[in-house]
Amino acid sequence: MKNIIKVIILFVFIVAFIMPATSLSAKAAKEEVSKIYHFNAEHKKFPMKLSSGLTIGKHNVGDEYIPLVYKGKATTNSYYWCASSGGQIQFTITKHNSTFISCMDGANSGVSLSGISPNGTDFLDEYINNEPSKIKADFLSPTVIEIEIEELGRNYTSKSSDHIGNYNSTFFQLSGDGKKKELDYIDKDFADLAKKGRLKWVPGSIGMNDKGLSDRTKGEFEFIEVPLYDATKAQYYFNADFSKGKVHAISKKSLIIGTESNLTKKMKKYFGDPIKKTNSGNNYAYIYKAGEYYVSIIGKNKTAKVQIGTKEGIDTAILYAEMMLK
Repeated sequence: MKNIIKVIILFVFIVAFIMPATSLSAKAAKEEVSKIYHFNAEHKKFPMKLSSGLTIGKHNVGDEYIPLVYKGKATTNSYYWCASSGGQIQFTITKHNSTFISCMDGANSGVSLSGISPNGTDFLDEYINNEPSKIKADFLSPTVIEIEIEELGRNYTSKSSDHIGNYNSTFFQLSGDGKKKELDYIDKDFADLAKKGRLKWVPGSIGMNDKGLSDRTKGEFEFIEVPLYDATKAQYYFNADFSKGKVHAISKKSLIIGTESNLTKKMKKYFGDPIKKTNSGNNYAYIYKAGEYYVSIIGKNKTAKVQIGTKEGIDTAILYAEMMLK
């Protein structure tokens, strides 16, 4: 009996000794999503040491600065270039202490996307472009990136400047093995947030006042028939003058990709049948009830605009969406 007790005590001691070391080694890194830096204009903020152990340094080429990423003193195999006029860089740190970096060139014609392990080796190195369309990139989380590609006007030619300002978004999940998995915008997370008065991957919510909204996301207050706040990711519609009103509708600025059949099938899965729908030629509009709020999807051909709002607000959002898609 005494021997059994000794064995149990020894086992407990070993487990107690091993567990702290195991917990320490398995401890996840602190995740981070940086702001988007205009590299040439903000070059004085670099070199920048990242929590992953990498450094984003800079290299002077004439009047321009280009970012270099390295571990210790040796540069990695990756070499990031941003032009002087508008070149932008953004990075993330994952829970596994890997680093993802996107760099848009100055003309917004392409994005370099890289993944770097904690020891400084590359596991992702890709250049994305769709010339002559412009392109944007923005990390929505440490491992999710939104790629926006400009939709050109129907009369666009190589000699024309027919950029109509609409962007179509694709979303990717990035993994440590260098793979990209395309994500659906309309999913359970989208539905859960909509019922709380929020749009997926868009700052702010229904009911916010002007100060609360401007604290969350940069933009400009405008009055185009109705008061609205025009920000990077969305447009926010107010039910009265800014100082007195509150947000009663939010419209995602970029368009999501998908056919009418595909997108409305997903909407029905999470919200049931639409309470209202209209079709006119290639254009369509569907409205769904989402808890105490309403969600609408306004589409044309293979792209669509998504909004959320109160009963009054959703009508305003639809009106402006239809104007944009004409």
